[in-house]
Amino acid sequence: MQLSQSDIANIIAGISLLTSSVLIYLYLRERHMNKITFINDYNNQILKWYAKTIKILLKLKHNAVKGKTDFNRQLSALSAQIEIGRFYFPNIDKNDGYGAENSIAFRGYRNLALDLLVASYNLYNAGEPAKHIEQAKHLHKYFTSIIFEVVRPQENLDEIKKLTDRYYTQEKMSDDFHTHFADGPVHPVWKKLT
Repeated sequence: MQLSQSDIANIIAGISLLTSSVLIYLYLRERHMNKITFINDYNNQILKWYAKTIKILLKLKHNAVKGKTDFNRQLSALSAQIEIGRFYFPNIDKNDGYGAENSIAFRGYRNLALDLLVASYNLYNAGEPAKHIEQAKHLHKYFTSIIFEVVRPQENLDEIKKLTDRYYTQEKMSDDFHTHFADGPVHPVWKKLT
């Protein structure tokens, strides 16, 4: 059987369409992977900044509880983290001209994530921070919650599961552990912790 010119043209067109479809699929997949890589890299940068910041906050809180009064080193470190944080949480421009006379990084309104850190700084710098530990705990929780909303660990885990068919966490809580090991060797310790 001999193929006509139109049959050959149709075969070539079909191969071209198939090749184009595969190339488009590969392009879109690569683009999606690049997007995920970019988001993960950015999230990792934020988490590194967060880790340094939270260590400073915890050290300030620990020292306040212990009655220590020399907070200068930790306050300087917190101030530096606030400045670095401007690159992750820039000021908010509400188009009302607020702060227009300031340098570009300081125009507009401070982001809430940084406002919480400034409030923590002020609390520990004001004197007698041990009296304000509950406020410090709330500021810490709100700050962590903002970072949690930005990084969105649950969405990241779901995306990783889509790509790898693995879920990198277990949905277990202390009740699951406690029920399973109710009469085990850690039971007395667990009762003290809860």
